[in-house]
Amino acid sequence: MPVTQPYLEVTTAAGCSNACSFCPQRLTLLRSRELHSPLMMTYEVFKECVDKVPKTVRIGFGGLSEPFQNLRCLDMIAYVKKKGHEVTVYSTLARLTEDGAVRLFKLLSLSEDGTDKLIIHVSSDEMIERIPVTPTAIRVMEIAVQHLTPNVSFHFHGKSVHAKLRPVLQKVGVEYQPIHTRAGLNPMLRGRKVKRLRGRLSCPLHLISNILTPSGDVLVCCQDFGMKHIIGNLRKDSYASLFSSPGMMVVKKGLEDERVDTLCRTCDWAISENATAHFYNASKLRDRVVMGAKIGLYRTSPKLYRLCRSFLGSDAGASDEELKRFYS
Repeated sequence: MPVTQPYLEVTTAAGCSNACSFCPQRLTLLRSRELHSPLMMTYEVFKECVDKVPKTVRIGFGGLSEPFQNLRCLDMIAYVKKKGHEVTVYSTLARLTEDGAVRLFKLLSLSEDGTDKLIIHVSSDEMIERIPVTPTAIRVMEIAVQHLTPNVSFHFHGKSVHAKLRPVLQKVGVEYQPIHTRAGLNPMLRGRKVKRLRGRLSCPLHLISNILTPSGDVLVCCQDFGMKHIIGNLRKDSYASLFSSPGMMVVKKGLEDERVDTLCRTCDWAISENATAHFYNASKLRDRVVMGAKIGLYRTSPKLYRLCRSFLGSDAGASDEELKRFYS
């Protein structure tokens, strides 16, 4: 199912404090310094940018880092809720206090018929996520479980949920999600390059699921940890102009022409429409198609996604052992 609702996800801080082993945070920090971009989004810049975004656009919090390491994140959520936006929050909850967690659940419309979504990333026993499991973090997770609805979901990447969290989450459906390559930027690849897709590509997110950075720059998507494809800046550009900007035109041309150097060529979600490529790399293409279908289904109807999850199987992607499937 294709993504039809435009989506803007806010990166409230550049450089995630969790520094998970599979996340290219060093690349984000280096690029931020190169661009002279602030590492923390101010509330004033946030308001200036989202005031230009139509109410029909869903606003997310997460992007390239843990959103709650910015102390004004709850205020930002309150602001867009007051403006009438639907909201999605991607978080480990590790940077929230107990009072902050209570406020978060008061702000979001997470009832069964609510429109908001909360996706919680849980620590694994191997600590590949490097999410702190402190007494406060455990209590915050307990608060999340108390507010469990179909619009609240939990997932992890390792072999098992962290031992200290198992008693809290034992009655909750915590979904295993294999690690993907972050469009070839995953540090766990250890310098090995991901095979570039050939021929014409399509994006299951239709290039309308974008990332707002602390400087106001907008990236084409959540895989762009190196900030390669900046499609505009909402401090000076209109929201509509992002989709006809020179930066966006490069990405669109890259979907058609494999000679154009775009991140899409190594993206786990991109789908090749070239018949030769289908035959050449059928197993990887299958994973990409399934990944794209799941992303689209989850973004448009999380309830239907959960209903179909047993039929769809585990998310396409790769664990550390399976990453070799994506190597060139």
